[in-house]
Amino acid sequence: MQYKWLYSASIFIIFASLIISCGAVSPATVSTETAASVIATEVSTTVAGDPFLAQALTMAPITAQTVRFTNWDMAKSFMGMSHLSGQNSIADRADFYRSMHVDWSAFSFRGAQFLECGPQCWSMDGTDLMWEASVSFSPSDSSNAIPPNVGIFQFPDTFDLSPVIQHFDEYGFHHTVFQDTDIYTHTTDVTELWSRVGSNIFNVAVLPDNHQLLLASDIDSLYKVIDVVSQNAPSLSQDDAIPAIVEQLGSVLTAEIRQASYLCNAASYERIMERLKRNSVSKAREIEEQLSSHLSAVRPYDMWALGYRVDDEAHLGVMAFYYDDVDSAQADYEHRLALAEDGWSLSPGKPYKESVFIVKDSLVQEHIIRLDINPYNNLPNKFNNILTMNNFFFAICPQ
Repeated sequence: MQYKWLYSASIFIIFASLIISCGAVSPATVSTETAASVIATEVSTTVAGDPFLAQALTMAPITAQTVRFTNWDMAKSFMGMSHLSGQNSIADRADFYRSMHVDWSAFSFRGAQFLECGPQCWSMDGTDLMWEASVSFSPSDSSNAIPPNVGIFQFPDTFDLSPVIQHFDEYGFHHTVFQDTDIYTHTTDVTELWSRVGSNIFNVAVLPDNHQLLLASDIDSLYKVIDVVSQNAPSLSQDDAIPAIVEQLGSVLTAEIRQASYLCNAASYERIMERLKRNSVSKAREIEEQLSSHLSAVRPYDMWALGYRVDDEAHLGVMAFYYDDVDSAQADYEHRLALAEDGWSLSPGKPYKESVFIVKDSLVQEHIIRLDINPYNNLPNKFNNILTMNNFFFAICPQ
């Protein structure tokens, strides 16, 4: 099929990004008030920042390691394609996904998996979504297996999920109920076309009142999210870091929020410095010498986030570090800024400012260090370089 390369590229983005993890909306589509009513858990009206990102975070268990988010309504609006849906031709939808993959950047890209047979096999496509999120958990072992994860598909309230639900019976899914939520599961030993939309299609929960689907890698992860939606378990949004991070990120086209346990530890520091040495022993020594005062002084943080949007026709990224205490944030500010401004990108082997991003502005405010960054040459797919290539020299904690 002529779009096979694009379909494969979308899967690569989803799963390569999952492996390393251990919103303004078009007014014509849906209002903020309507969107706020489509989930079971409440979002505090005092939370500043992107309302859809805030909603997604209310569904993530507090044990989640990473949450990724993409506002598809905003993406279509920016591209002048607000009309696009699963009713459009595969060529039109492929052009949109190609642009998102090549010209833009979407940290959560599951909807693209439905390009080939979504409308035909499942009566839906990623272009039907308002937003999507990917919630990942720490793997139970240290293998390189893809971490347990759950995708959240948010449809507008005008989207009819009935045809989607009918397909579960058509394809022989097993139906159960958990916490008053309909769950559909299927064995994975199938090769039919309907199954070629990602392995998460084998564990699905339907939340019709919320106009949502949950698609999970495993049933236990699905139960964890349903427990949160049913308000039987705490959500990540209850962590003190989340309101502050969401406020600093502001309106986002896409974002990632990650617990610091994967990034900020001695083992991560050793891995990153080893990669530098493999590229160039002399360069690694030079970098360590130049930034030694900062590398030795950085302090641990609790949560890290990156989001981006279009601001005055430029792609603006916002990076945020959250610290448990204000003093640590204040003390770490100059060191984190130096590592971002003068640090070394692990892929490609050049300074960040010559290959990935340039720091435009920065601030420290209470528990948060915020860095406003522009992607190198204004290419937003450079932001994906940070995530998919595990390019976190600026975020290391050697202590």
